[in-house]
Formats: sequence, structure tokens, C-alpha cells
Amino acid sequence: MAEHILDREIKILVPVRDLVDILASFEKLFRSQSHEWQFPQEKSNHAQWQTCNGRAEIWMRDNQPVGAAYNRIRDAIDRGFADRLHFIELEGLTNFPEVTMKQVYKFLGEKWFEHDFNNVEQVTHENDDMHGIPGLHTIRPKVAPVQVDAQSLIGDLAYNKFKDAQFWRQ
Repeated sequence: MAEHILDREIKILVPVRDLVDILASFEKLFRSQSHEWQFPQEKSNHAQWQTCNGRAEIWMRDNQPVGAAYNRIRDAIDRGFADRLHFIELEGLTNFPEVTMKQVYKFLGEKWFEHDFNNVEQVTHENDDMHGIPGLHTIRPKVAPVQVDAQSLIGDLAYNKFKDAQFWRQ
């Protein structure tokens, strides 16, 4: 639709991360927040919500945060728009921020701009209450590797089900 409106090809930056790490991150947010309030997903999926695997499966549904984003990216590729997408892997960005950002600038056809990866200011603030998950869009002040032990957080069932779901690497 954007190409139709703008009457030109567009370029889209797609930040991605291992699916199991995303699910582990959601699980960590759940564990840190569940004593204060009830997640909206729990209200309508009470029985399934009681396990790590159940929560992971709920978050992967088409109408939930992870599943919706995952399916939209897959659909864009299936519809032939892969050449307009530039995937930015979290691991690459956090381990090699300058190299990764230079690739972004090259993809966009823009001149390189020097960044201070040790002083990142959060200038946008999304209403995370809309998603039902407080802290979902908090930006860290320094670009640094993120260590996650997804398997211990989401359990073997969910880990094994989603560990090889990074279709954008193919």
C-alpha cells in the first residue's frame, strides 16, 4: 500500500531476533510483572497461560504480539518483497553496532552518520499498556550484547518448537 501511495519502491528496516529469545524476553516480562497485575492474554486463556509452553504458544498466535509480527514479515517475503527488506539481527547490532549500522546506511543509500553507541537516548515512548505488557519498548542506554538463556526461561517444549524459526536467514 505504501508503494502505491508513494508511487515508488520503499525500503523497510526489519529488526529481528531469535524467536526463542523473543519468547524468553516476554516470559521475563511476565515473571517480573505478574505479581502486580494480570496480563490480558491470561484473562481469555487462563488454563493455557499456566505454563511457559502455553504462554509461548499464546504469544505466537496470529493476533498476539510475536505471532502477528512474525507472520507479517513472512507474508512480505512470500509476496515477493524480500528485496525491499533489510533484516537487522539483534546479535549483529549489539555485538557489532557500527558494522551493522553501516550496512543499514548502505541499504538505504544514505551517507554515514557517526553514532555514540554508549549513550543512547530514548526519545520515543510507546504506550505499552496498549499491548498489555509494561516495559515492552524500554530502550537501554548503551548498545551492548544481550545474554539470554531462552531454553531455561521458556522450557524444552517451547524451545524445541520455535528454535529453528528464523526463516529470514535462508
